[in-house]
Amino acid sequence: MVLAVEIIVCCLIFGIYRVIRIKRDPAYKISNMPEKLQKKVMHMRGYRNRNIRIMTDWEKFVKKLPALIFWTIALVILTSIAGATSFSTGFVFALLIWMAVLLFLELVVYCGWYAHTPKVWIKGTEDMAKKTYTNYAHYIGLIPQRALMGIVVAIIVGLVIDVIPRLDNNNYSPKYTEIEDTLKAGHYENDRESVGIMINSSPEVVKDLVSYGADFARNDDGSLAYTREGAHSHNRIIFHEDVTGKEITSTLLAQVKKLSNVTLMEYTTMVDIIERDNKCYGAIIRKQDGTLEKVTAAYTVMACGGVGGLYRFSTNFRHLTGDSLAIAKKHGIELKNPDYVQIHPTTFYTKKHEDRSFLISESVRGEGAKLLDKNMNRFVDELLPRDVLTGKIREQMKKDGTDFVWEDLRTIPRDELVSHFPNIIEHCKEMGYDVFKEPIPVVPAQHYFMGGVKVNHHSRTSMESLYAVGETACNGVHGRNRLASNSLLESLVFAKRAAGQMAELGFLNDEIAAKKAADSIDLADYSDEKAVEREYRKLAMEAIEGRTSVENESGVTYIQA
Repeated sequence: MVLAVEIIVCCLIFGIYRVIRIKRDPAYKISNMPEKLQKKVMHMRGYRNRNIRIMTDWEKFVKKLPALIFWTIALVILTSIAGATSFSTGFVFALLIWMAVLLFLELVVYCGWYAHTPKVWIKGTEDMAKKTYTNYAHYIGLIPQRALMGIVVAIIVGLVIDVIPRLDNNNYSPKYTEIEDTLKAGHYENDRESVGIMINSSPEVVKDLVSYGADFARNDDGSLAYTREGAHSHNRIIFHEDVTGKEITSTLLAQVKKLSNVTLMEYTTMVDIIERDNKCYGAIIRKQDGTLEKVTAAYTVMACGGVGGLYRFSTNFRHLTGDSLAIAKKHGIELKNPDYVQIHPTTFYTKKHEDRSFLISESVRGEGAKLLDKNMNRFVDELLPRDVLTGKIREQMKKDGTDFVWEDLRTIPRDELVSHFPNIIEHCKEMGYDVFKEPIPVVPAQHYFMGGVKVNHHSRTSMESLYAVGETACNGVHGRNRLASNSLLESLVFAKRAAGQMAELGFLNDEIAAKKAADSIDLADYSDEKAVEREYRKLAMEAIEGRTSVENESGVTYIQA
């Protein structure tokens, strides 16, 4: 939209400018007219002192050089405003603006207005109208040459757009390509404002975690070490061995436990929210002993995780069954993209029935691990976006007639493998595989949920006083497919924004309204725990494209991945 507006405005500005200049000086741009007209004008009285002459192509270029420099600077600014963040987008945007203005001037201004307005022609040359002013072939013939010039300018613009952000050497600063990588992985269906907020907020979040004591990997000089995962253009991911998420949550939990005004209730389940007139007043909870309780609050935050428990094969815990989707549907809370479910390309393959598929981290491939077919031949670029790579792996499995492909970690230096991925090494060993001597079997499994309860840029849902964060929420930052490692960053950034807004608004609870809302709820409706679970699974599955469920031997319902 921004680019389209820029094109229209540029066409109008340059078109009006050319018309005004030609009206003031009919000989303006005489060097672009046919040679016959130039020769006649250069000998006409009133024009002899203007040094009008036939110029070579090089002389024309030198004369136009200041205008080309202006155009280049202007296009850098315009393409940046339009959202260009890489060489490719800078080049395409610049070329589109250039060609649009060029075609508008040549076809509309010159072939249209100038060619049919005799009063603006050079006096004394009207007899040459057909050979000059109405010579459409001449105007159109200039387009290829000027288009080529536009390509050169667009290349320069693309290079500038690509290079300038790289001048920032601050380790904490988010690399500009993170935005483009995120958009590309999400098939450009992302909410661009959400992406910008997440990326620009990342330095502060990293500083917070470090100040709390999070132990991220460091280089020899003490600076943060960075790794790379699939679809990232370069190394930008901080990490703690192969359990970065655990390190972050453990660090944050330790900080929370220090707060005297926070009560932690473990093994407690949110059964439902307390709602009246589209405002949330708290939640109904089930304690470890099975008893139910109504808890009122000024604000309620849903952080229920994803939907992996609905799938037979998933890297998620079994208790993550999409309860937030069910509760949202039940109370008319708006959802967004509930069908956007991500499959991780590489989890450890086993015939054993496990509660949770073991994730072979994306960073393993980022550090150099290769994917092999049944004949031990490499068959794919391992750093493709997750959804694309998943498709390639499934194609290869079908071609080979196998239930898995092989992942070879021996391409990673032994010391690096030991220091970065100790848990993966240990798990594979427990499953009978030595990663130092042989490849391991891997298979795609459900991994992440890009959709969820629709929230704004401060994580508020469509219901007043109700917020949602993490995998439960959908602010559009991931689009159709999540870029590796953006899950932790998104959760941290937008949870902090939610907390900030709640603190700003103030924690004043309308006790009278809250009591009325709570009193209207009969806890007996939730006494049958299994019945509630079945209802919520059904509602969650209906939200996810109405997928077909199957019953396994234990009677637990899963969606087939």
